[in-house]
Amino acid sequence: MSNEALLHSKKMGIQEESDWAAGTITAATRLLPLREAGIILGLQRQHIRPGRISGRASLKQSFLGTYAPKFTIPTFGYPVGGVLKLLKMALGSLTTAEVASFAVSAGVNDKIDFTEDGGAEVTATLTAGTYAMGTSSAVAGSLCALIKAQMEAVNGASTYTVTFSTTTGLVTITKSSGVFVLLWATGTNAATAADTLLGFAADTASAIAATAPTALVAVYDHTIKPLDAYIYGLSAGMTAQIKLADGKVFDALDAVVDVLKMSYKPNQELWYDAECEGRLYADSSADLASLSEETIAPLTFAQLVYTVGGVAHEISALEINYSNNLKKDLFVNSEKRSKFPRNGFRAVSGSFTMDITDSRAYAIYTDFLAGTQPALVATFTAAASSIKTGYTYTITKTLGKVAYDLEAVPGGGGQAAPEGSAPFTALDDGTNGELKIVVRTHQATI
Repeated sequence: MSNEALLHSKKMGIQEESDWAAGTITAATRLLPLREAGIILGLQRQHIRPGRISGRASLKQSFLGTYAPKFTIPTFGYPVGGVLKLLKMALGSLTTAEVASFAVSAGVNDKIDFTEDGGAEVTATLTAGTYAMGTSSAVAGSLCALIKAQMEAVNGASTYTVTFSTTTGLVTITKSSGVFVLLWATGTNAATAADTLLGFAADTASAIAATAPTALVAVYDHTIKPLDAYIYGLSAGMTAQIKLADGKVFDALDAVVDVLKMSYKPNQELWYDAECEGRLYADSSADLASLSEETIAPLTFAQLVYTVGGVAHEISALEINYSNNLKKDLFVNSEKRSKFPRNGFRAVSGSFTMDITDSRAYAIYTDFLAGTQPALVATFTAAASSIKTGYTYTITKTLGKVAYDLEAVPGGGGQAAPEGSAPFTALDDGTNGELKIVVRTHQATI
């Protein structure tokens, strides 16, 4: 690290503009010194646009250090895109499972008529039920596995492999040898065929394999939980793009999420406000102006279902603060920070605001006095059937155990009922940590 850099390692104040800037989060792949044509960057106050993470910017205060840029990224609560990656970055642990969303009904869409090697027509009958498609017939209990089993049950000695591409959304049925024809249009049971269920329409050509022409939409639940050991480094960090007022675009590399605030108010979308720390800048050739906003409908206040200890409750505001409590001071005698260790335990807290119009408010006060630690669950749901018929985008936030911080709940009386704020601190419930977030989308991976 040069003496010049040492002299200018002081953090400089920078404000963000209020503007659109949708985009993506990507893994950082390289580290470059923070300089442009030999000049140390960040030495004068400038406006920057928000990072390339899906969302609209609001007026925020941010700071950029010479080698440890800090930036705040307010984002809309969209159920797809960069926000999911941001949640994964903040909490650390991610598991994905397909939701059973393909329904087989007896006498409606349960038949597969086909011939093998020019022989007589045979019919496979699918067992009624709702299935996950699965990526192949090797996935037990999947619709792909059911198709394989039922076709092999009525044919000769041949075996079949059934696959589903999460990239293209297409089903492919392959015979071990020889040829076969799927009689979707001309079979005896064409009226009750499973063709549309699997993306087919007309009879297929005589061949060893048949791929459906129409893509199907599968549904996936992504469960995000806290990790005790925070993951950092190039393989786990993210690149957030920023644009200076003079038009120069840079990438803040190997960034980690220190604080993530999640909040909503009446008639507003679900908001995420991420405070991140990055190690270095790199030049970027990307143009923020070429990006467009998300097209998925946001999750609004009117689409929230909230429960306290398993009991549904009406609230007017909710805020959850998730802090990784990372140590972020800059080592000026090093070119870059090698890691962001924790200062202590992660901290999760928040509050919800309620109208005191029924006994539920007093039940919360009673829980506080008794030291009860209930679960808080907030489920935000997008427009009806926004993924496919009967399935919608949802974000469910579960705090498995909370301790109320309130000392009193305001009493009622008078013509106007007051609002009461119930602050809380989330505790590790022993299974899911302090906070579990389940996001339902059409994406197979994040």
